[in-house]
Amino acid sequence: MRVGIFSKYLLSFTVLIVTSLSISLVVSISTIKKSYLKQNKAHLLTLSKVVKILIEENSFDLNNSKLQQKIKELSKNIDYRITIILKNGKVIFDSEKNPALMENHKNRPEIIEARKSGKGYRLRWSNTLKKEMMYFAIPIYQNKDIVAFVRVSSFSDEVFILLNSIKKNMFLTSFFIILFSFIISFILANRFTKPIKQLAEASQQIAKGNYQTRVFTKNRDETYELTSGFNYMAKKINDQISEISKQSERLSIIINSINEIFFVIDKEEKIVFQNQEFLNFIQNKNFSEKRYWEIISNPKLIKKIDNVLKFKTNEKAEIKIGESSYLFSSSYLQKSSSAIFLLFDVTEINKFREIKKDFLINASHELRTPLTSIKGFLEIMSENPSADNSKYLKILNRNTNRLINIVNDILTLSQIETKLQLSLEKIDIRKVLQNSIKIFEHKTNEKEIKFTTNFEKIQKFKFDPFKLEQVFVNLIDNAIKYSNEKCNINISLFSENNFVRIDFSDNGIGIKKEQIPRLFERFYVVDKSRSRKVGGTGLGLSIVKHIIQLHNGKINIQSEYGKGTTIQLWLPIKI
Repeated sequence: MRVGIFSKYLLSFTVLIVTSLSISLVVSISTIKKSYLKQNKAHLLTLSKVVKILIEENSFDLNNSKLQQKIKELSKNIDYRITIILKNGKVIFDSEKNPALMENHKNRPEIIEARKSGKGYRLRWSNTLKKEMMYFAIPIYQNKDIVAFVRVSSFSDEVFILLNSIKKNMFLTSFFIILFSFIISFILANRFTKPIKQLAEASQQIAKGNYQTRVFTKNRDETYELTSGFNYMAKKINDQISEISKQSERLSIIINSINEIFFVIDKEEKIVFQNQEFLNFIQNKNFSEKRYWEIISNPKLIKKIDNVLKFKTNEKAEIKIGESSYLFSSSYLQKSSSAIFLLFDVTEINKFREIKKDFLINASHELRTPLTSIKGFLEIMSENPSADNSKYLKILNRNTNRLINIVNDILTLSQIETKLQLSLEKIDIRKVLQNSIKIFEHKTNEKEIKFTTNFEKIQKFKFDPFKLEQVFVNLIDNAIKYSNEKCNINISLFSENNFVRIDFSDNGIGIKKEQIPRLFERFYVVDKSRSRKVGGTGLGLSIVKHIIQLHNGKINIQSEYGKGTTIQLWLPIKI
């Protein structure tokens, strides 16, 4: 059962007051009782001493009838019982009963205590009067010897009657105090909890979307600060919600204006946001409370989404959906465990690429034949040079060779991009490397370049031998072209974590750090003047990169300007 804050405070105040009063009553009654008994004890002692003085004034004649009469009158006047007991315990006088009928009092507790310490006090039951009594006894000395005991006693009923009267008055007073306190507590609790109730109700209104709700109070205490803070908070929330609504509306307009397919999948694998293009893509299916695989029908797209959500990574890839091609792009949001997806229609772009590739291939074929003819005529002319044109013929010959190399490289690159399939076969990659090195024996001898190899003995794996040879030839050719005379070129081959790794190292001219990221761009050359001189086209590393990517491998370049370059290849092992 839910207990409200008002009831809690009222109950707390009431329990606190009742508990405090109860403790006060118990302590007060106990204190009054102890105080009364203490006073009564002192009074009994005084009376005992008075009786003792009377006996001493009558020369300790305990059996004197006049003395006993005086004591009896004293007992009657003060309304206390007086008893005289001999040393041996025999009762010789009692103001209430006949001593002859009373038993020996030698073993009464108060007499035993008086004999030991000079005073004896007890609150106990009287066998003679059949009532609870308070006893106080003192010894009577003669010549320093105890001859008798004076005992004064009173009924304890009087104490308890007085205490009961006090209790009654105190309980009655406490009842009125509690009643008055309850009324005050009710007023205070209501005054204190009323603003809190208003705040609770206002909070529920805000939770329902009513951001105009405000709370007002006449109090000028902490509750006023609390309600003022709540009103300020409600205003700020209202302002922020308004701003968020405007931003959301703007964002919705922007997203719906995107001509690409856009959608968001949350951690529960539901599509929580999308644009109109996505609705057109899925043909406006009802996907409320459905998982994305229940909405999207294309298996390739589902698989891509699965990978992103499973491995929590960003991914870009091109996929075919029906007759159209799309560039799939995703961004995984770690904080919200959701992912954003975009599908760009690249069908027309791909068609343009195909047209471009066809153009390059056709242009290469058309250019190669006349350039080859020109080179042939230039060679004939160079065999019979005149003194006037031999210098120019060499320049024409060198530039013609460069043009032919460019055309050949363009053709090679276009063929690699067009034919995306590999002709895999089990090969000994060491032999491919050795054959590639032999091709450049003439050049290395001319420049006195020394080749060193470090080939680990590895088994045969599946690669495309022709394309790998193109890679090795390009890299070795670059190492020779961009190395000075009498330099060293080292080639290493070994296996590393399910990859075949090949390193090509030289101590040539090296590459500047800022130039390394651009090395795989088409027609980019590090040193244009040197490239023209040695016949470089700027397409070799592009060819290398494409072939390595076809093998699902990796390539890395490390270089220090003026000290040399290392190119590392990783080719995944396929048995």
